[in-house]
Amino acid sequence: MTTNERSESATYKIGAVSKMTGIAPDTLRIWERRYDVVTPERTPAGGRLYNQEQISRLSMVKNLVDAGDSISSVAGLKLEELQERLTRNRQTQANISAYYNNQVCHLAIFGESLSFKLENTLADIDSMEVIANSSDATEFETVIKSHKPDVLLVEIPTLHEESANLVLRWLQQSNAMHVILVYRFGNTESFRRLPKSRCSLIQAPISPVTIQRLCESLMGIASQMEMNEKQALPHAGEMASPRKYDDETLARIAMASTTITCECPRHLTELITSLSAFERYSTECESRSPEDAALHTYLSLTTSRARVLIESALEKVIETENIEI
Repeated sequence: MTTNERSESATYKIGAVSKMTGIAPDTLRIWERRYDVVTPERTPAGGRLYNQEQISRLSMVKNLVDAGDSISSVAGLKLEELQERLTRNRQTQANISAYYNNQVCHLAIFGESLSFKLENTLADIDSMEVIANSSDATEFETVIKSHKPDVLLVEIPTLHEESANLVLRWLQQSNAMHVILVYRFGNTESFRRLPKSRCSLIQAPISPVTIQRLCESLMGIASQMEMNEKQALPHAGEMASPRKYDDETLARIAMASTTITCECPRHLTELITSLSAFERYSTECESRSPEDAALHTYLSLTTSRARVLIESALEKVIETENIEI
């Protein structure tokens, strides 16, 4: 018998397989019992013994489930089909990564200290291009109106109401997607004036590496939104998806004990309950004009889509943890 033949005929107990695949023993038993993913041999004492082909199969299934597939959708696939789907997933991720890596963040910098510190450093970073660099507020405002930066990098020693209003005006005039605001001192009321979704507040000092990572992260978000925009927007005539779980079922799931120590089931049920409530609120909200009615329909359908995604995530937890509902 050759070394390869001995390796292929070797068997492993459930504890060893759990360490090799990253699948918890309880999950392995559930996948075997409920989904027939593999059928291991048994020792005289009833213990499970897995061969190399079954371990490979379990590893591929685990990778697909981690990537978002439900266990029920991949459990019955053949080895070749599992490999084909994994290859397809990897290619998709590679395409997305390549798309992100080709994005350049056009940056406008305001602030004397930042300008001096970052001018040479950022010039060598391919993913970033400085299109404006000034410490004069009037000059900076004129430049950002015409150059349309992606991100504003603004250094203000003290953040107060007047400076917060200035930053808000620059955001509006430049139509930048985000501002990174570097400050040394500020008050809570001024912080509240700035939109969290479009403003990152960072207390000085800040390193060039931090700025690079922030900008690349922001460009990644923008690219993903651009790629998914058409399929994310509800189309005319679309109907809201019916609820998969009613309130009573969600309450039972939230109270169910699981084989994991986290409280994911409870958090997911709370998200679904909140989304369902807002979905209903959007449909009932008063509309003062056709534009209002269209907006509320859009909000309701978009919330319905979000609810369906979270319901799918909850379904995956229910399957993996064998929660009775």
